[in-house]
Amino acid sequence: DKSKTLTEVVYVVFTGLVIDLINDFLKDNDLILNNVTNTTDINSLFISNPLLKTENALNIGFVVPEKHNDIVNTIMNNTIFQNTTLKAMTFDSDKSMENYYNNAHSLIAGVIINPDLLSYTLRVDGSSIPDPSLLMNKGDLLTVKDNSTNYLSIFTPIQMAIDQVLIQLKTGDNNLEIASSIGRLPLLKSNHKEEFTFLDAYNVMIFMFPFFLPIIQIIYYIVSENEKNIKSFLMTIGMHPSSFWFSYLISNTLYFAFLIIILTAFLFAYHVFPFKVLFIIVVHLFIFSISLVSFSFLFSNFFNDSKVAYSCADFFLSFISFSYLFFYFCSRTVKIIGGFFISPVSLGFVLERILYLKKNSDLDGNIFMDKDILIGLGMLIWNCISYFVLAIIFDSIKSEENQSFISFKKNLKSTFTYDDQAQSPYEKDIEEYHGSETSFVEVKNISREFINKKKNFLAVNNVSFKAYKDEIFYILGHNGAGKSTLIKIMTGLIRANHGCVLFDGDGLEKNATKIRHNIGTYHQ
Repeated sequence: DKSKTLTEVVYVVFTGLVIDLINDFLKDNDLILNNVTNTTDINSLFISNPLLKTENALNIGFVVPEKHNDIVNTIMNNTIFQNTTLKAMTFDSDKSMENYYNNAHSLIAGVIINPDLLSYTLRVDGSSIPDPSLLMNKGDLLTVKDNSTNYLSIFTPIQMAIDQVLIQLKTGDNNLEIASSIGRLPLLKSNHKEEFTFLDAYNVMIFMFPFFLPIIQIIYYIVSENEKNIKSFLMTIGMHPSSFWFSYLISNTLYFAFLIIILTAFLFAYHVFPFKVLFIIVVHLFIFSISLVSFSFLFSNFFNDSKVAYSCADFFLSFISFSYLFFYFCSRTVKIIGGFFISPVSLGFVLERILYLKKNSDLDGNIFMDKDILIGLGMLIWNCISYFVLAIIFDSIKSEENQSFISFKKNLKSTFTYDDQAQSPYEKDIEEYHGSETSFVEVKNISREFINKKKNFLAVNNVSFKAYKDEIFYILGHNGAGKSTLIKIMTGLIRANHGCVLFDGDGLEKNATKIRHNIGTYHQ
C-alpha cells in the first residue's frame, strides 16, 4: 500500500526531526559548558598583550593632586610593570592629557586620581575596547575572536596597581599586595524578555506530529472493521457496543503512554527541563493522546470505505497539524477559543508557555499554578469530553438501533397496521410439526418497516415460525426478501416494529445478553 509506505517514511523523518529538536534544546547548555575557561594569571597576559608592542602604546598618563607626585612612581614600581617598556607621564589636568592624546596618540591609558585619594578615573585606549555588538546575540558568549581579553589584560593590571598603592596609603600597610587572575564565564542574561518565535512554534508542531500518525491507522482500522461487521459480530456474542471503542481507547492509550515515556526519557536524560516541568508535560501529553483517540472515533463515523477514510484522515490531520502554525500569528484570546475546538492548539498553548518560561529562566516558580498552563489543561480535558460525546452522538445516528452507546430511535414509526390474528401469507409453506417437545426458537408475527424520504418499505411482513433442537432450519428467499433483516432482529442487532422472538421461552428483548451467549452467527 503506497499510502501506508508514505506514512511510515514520514513518521521516520519526523521522528528524526523530534530528535533534532531535542538537540536544539541542548545547544545553549553545550555552549555554556564549552566556553567556560580556567583562570589565568593577569601578569602573564599583561606582558604578552600585543597592544604593548606597538609604537603608540608606551606611556600611561597621570593627573594627580598636588604634593602627591610620588604616587606615580610608587604605582610604576609595581612588579607588573617591571618587564615592560611602559613609562609614566604626568599632566596638570585631564584637559592637557586629553590634548596630548589627541595629538600624539602615545597613551595606552590615562589615570585621574581625585584629591581625597579614595577614588580615581581610569581610561584605556579606545582601540582596545571590545565590540559591543558581539554581546547582542541571544544566548551567546564573548568569543575568542573578540578583543575583550586584550582590553581586560590592560585595564585590570593598571587598576590593580593603583588600588594597591591607594590602599597602602590609607591603611599604612606597605606589605599589602593585590594579585588578579582572568577567565571566561557565561554571559549573564539581561532583563530583556525572550519572545516565542515562529521557529519555536514550528518545533512545537514537530514535537506533536508523532502523535498524529497512529491516529490515521486507528481511523483506518475502525472503518475497516465496520465494513466487515466486526461490531455486529461482537454484539451477537454478548458484548456491549462500548467494548468496540474501549478496546481501541485502552490499547492506543497504552501505545501513546509508551511514546510519552520515550520522549520524556530523552528530555530527562539531557536535562532539557527540570523534573516538575517534565511531569506537567507528561500529564498534558497523556490527556492530549486520549483526545486524539476520541477524535478518531468521531472522524470514523463519517466514512464507510476504509481506503477513503485513510486518505481523508491523512490529509485532514496533516492540515490540522500545520494549521497550528496559523495560531502563532493570533492573539492569546483567539488561541484559547481555537483550543476549545482543536486539541493540538490546546497542547501548543501549554508548550508555548513552558518554552517561554524556559527561555526567560522563569521555571523556578510555582509552575503548577501558572494561569496559562491551567487553562491549557482545562481545554484538553474539554477536548477529550467533547470529542467523545460527539462521537457517541454521531455513532448513534449512523448505526442501526441497538448497536451504539445510546439510541435516538426508541420509538419506531410505522405506516402499516399489524394484526396478530391475520393469517401469514407464508402459513401454507410451513411444515406442520407433530412432535410433543416445545420449540427452542420461536418467531412470532415479526414485521419490520424501513422509512426514508423516498418511500416506506416493509422488509419483513408478519413472519412466524418455530425451530426445534437438533433441527436444521433454513430461511430461503431472493435478494431483498428480508433474510438478513430477520436474522438481525433474531440476534437483537435491530428491533422489529411488531412481534417478538423467544429463545427457549425467554424473550430476546429482556434477555439479550443471556441469549447471545448461547447462540452463534456467521456474517458474510
